[in-house]
Amino acid sequence: MRAREEAGHERLALKDLRALGLPAERIVANLVPAGIKPLCDLFDRFCFEDYPIGSIGFSYCSERIAALKPKSEIDAVQSLIPGRLDATRFLRSHSSLGSEVSHVEETLEFVARPAGRGPHQAWCRQLTRPPC
Repeated sequence: MRAREEAGHERLALKDLRALGLPAERIVANLVPAGIKPLCDLFDRFCFEDYPIGSIGFSYCSERIAALKPKSEIDAVQSLIPGRLDATRFLRSHSSLGSEVSHVEETLEFVARPAGRGPHQAWCRQLTRPPC
Protein backbone atom coordinates (compact mmCIF):
# COMPACT_ATOMS: atom_id res chain seq x y z
CA MET A 1 0.00 0.00 0.00
CA ARG A 2 2.74 2.46 0.92
CA ALA A 3 4.47 1.89 -2.42
CA ARG A 4 1.27 2.95 -4.20
CA GLU A 5 1.06 6.09 -2.06
CA GLU A 6 4.65 7.02 -2.90
CA ALA A 7 4.22 6.33 -6.62
CA GLY A 8 4.54 9.49 -8.64
CA HIS A 9 6.42 11.46 -6.00
CA GLU A 10 9.45 11.54 -8.27
CA ARG A 11 7.28 13.49 -10.72
CA LEU A 12 6.67 16.12 -8.03
CA ALA A 13 10.41 16.74 -7.79
CA LEU A 14 10.71 16.94 -11.57
CA LYS A 15 7.84 19.45 -11.73
CA ASP A 16 9.51 21.57 -9.04
CA LEU A 17 12.80 21.64 -10.93
CA ARG A 18 11.03 22.48 -14.20
CA ALA A 19 9.10 25.28 -12.48
CA LEU A 20 12.45 26.82 -11.60
CA GLY A 21 13.49 26.62 -15.25
CA LEU A 22 16.02 23.86 -14.64
CA PRO A 23 16.70 20.79 -16.83
CA ALA A 24 14.96 18.39 -14.43
CA GLU A 25 15.60 15.06 -16.13
CA ARG A 26 19.27 15.87 -16.76
CA ILE A 27 19.79 16.93 -13.13
CA VAL A 28 18.18 13.77 -11.77
CA ALA A 29 20.10 11.54 -14.18
CA ASN A 30 23.47 13.07 -13.34
CA LEU A 31 23.29 14.13 -9.69
CA VAL A 32 23.66 11.71 -6.81
CA PRO A 33 24.50 13.72 -3.69
CA ALA A 34 27.42 12.14 -1.83
CA GLY A 35 25.48 12.00 1.44
CA ILE A 36 22.54 10.16 -0.11
CA LYS A 37 24.41 7.26 -1.75
CA PRO A 38 25.37 5.55 1.56
CA LEU A 39 21.76 5.83 2.75
CA CYS A 40 20.46 4.25 -0.45
CA ASP A 41 23.03 1.46 -0.13
CA LEU A 42 22.02 0.86 3.50
CA PHE A 43 18.33 0.67 2.60
CA ASP A 44 19.08 -1.76 -0.24
CA ARG A 45 21.08 -3.93 2.16
CA PHE A 46 18.18 -3.96 4.63
CA CYS A 47 15.74 -4.91 1.88
CA PHE A 48 17.78 -7.88 0.70
CA GLU A 49 18.43 -9.42 4.10
CA ASP A 50 16.82 -12.78 4.89
CA TYR A 51 14.64 -11.00 7.46
CA PRO A 52 14.26 -7.45 6.08
CA ILE A 53 12.69 -5.83 9.15
CA GLY A 54 15.42 -3.17 9.06
CA SER A 55 13.82 -1.73 5.93
CA ILE A 56 10.73 -0.88 7.98
CA GLY A 57 12.86 0.88 10.60
CA PHE A 58 14.71 2.81 7.92
CA SER A 59 11.42 3.87 6.33
CA TYR A 60 10.04 4.85 9.73
CA CYS A 61 13.05 7.10 10.39
CA SER A 62 12.78 8.73 6.97
CA GLU A 63 9.04 9.34 7.34
CA ARG A 64 9.45 10.67 10.90
CA ILE A 65 12.13 13.15 9.88
CA ALA A 66 9.90 14.39 7.07
CA ALA A 67 6.83 14.56 9.34
CA LEU A 68 8.72 16.91 11.66
CA LYS A 69 9.30 19.47 8.89
CA PRO A 70 6.91 22.32 9.80
CA LYS A 71 5.01 24.62 7.45
CA SER A 72 7.31 27.49 8.47
CA GLU A 73 10.28 25.75 6.83
CA ILE A 74 8.34 25.25 3.61
CA ASP A 75 7.21 28.87 3.70
CA ALA A 76 10.85 29.94 4.15
CA VAL A 77 11.87 27.98 1.05
CA GLN A 78 8.90 29.35 -0.89
CA SER A 79 9.91 32.90 0.05
CA LEU A 80 13.21 32.37 -1.79
CA ILE A 81 11.46 31.40 -5.02
CA PRO A 82 10.78 34.31 -7.37
CA GLY A 83 7.24 35.30 -8.28
CA ARG A 84 4.41 32.90 -7.79
CA LEU A 85 6.25 29.81 -9.00
CA ASP A 86 5.07 26.59 -7.39
CA ALA A 87 8.30 24.73 -6.76
CA THR A 88 7.69 23.20 -3.33
CA ARG A 89 5.37 20.34 -4.33
CA PHE A 90 7.79 17.59 -3.30
CA LEU A 91 8.77 19.40 -0.10
CA ARG A 92 5.14 19.94 0.94
CA SER A 93 4.28 16.32 0.20
CA HIS A 94 7.18 15.13 2.39
CA SER A 95 6.51 17.28 5.44
CA SER A 96 4.00 17.76 8.23
CA LEU A 97 1.63 19.07 5.53
CA GLY A 98 1.68 15.83 3.54
CA SER A 99 1.00 12.19 4.25
CA GLU A 100 4.14 11.62 6.34
CA VAL A 101 2.33 11.98 9.68
CA SER A 102 -0.13 9.23 8.79
CA HIS A 103 2.74 7.07 7.46
CA VAL A 104 4.50 7.33 10.83
CA GLU A 105 1.31 6.42 12.67
CA GLU A 106 0.66 3.45 10.36
CA THR A 107 4.19 2.16 10.83
CA LEU A 108 3.91 2.37 14.62
CA GLU A 109 0.61 0.51 14.51
CA PHE A 110 2.16 -2.16 12.30
CA VAL A 111 5.21 -2.81 14.47
CA ALA A 112 3.21 -2.65 17.72
CA ARG A 113 0.73 -5.25 16.49
CA PRO A 114 1.27 -8.66 18.12
CA ALA A 115 3.05 -10.83 15.60
CA GLY A 116 4.02 -13.89 17.55
CA ARG A 117 7.51 -14.35 18.90
CA GLY A 118 9.51 -13.49 15.78
CA PRO A 119 13.01 -12.02 16.01
CA HIS A 120 11.64 -8.53 15.46
CA GLN A 121 9.87 -8.26 18.84
CA ALA A 122 12.74 -6.54 20.69
CA TRP A 123 13.39 -4.33 17.68
CA CYS A 124 9.70 -3.34 17.57
CA ARG A 125 9.69 -2.46 21.27
CA GLN A 126 12.74 -0.26 20.75
CA LEU A 127 11.16 1.42 17.72
CA THR A 128 7.88 2.24 19.47
CA ARG A 129 9.51 3.84 22.51
CA PRO A 130 8.86 7.58 22.68
CA PRO A 131 11.71 9.69 21.28
CA CYS A 132 14.17 11.36 23.67
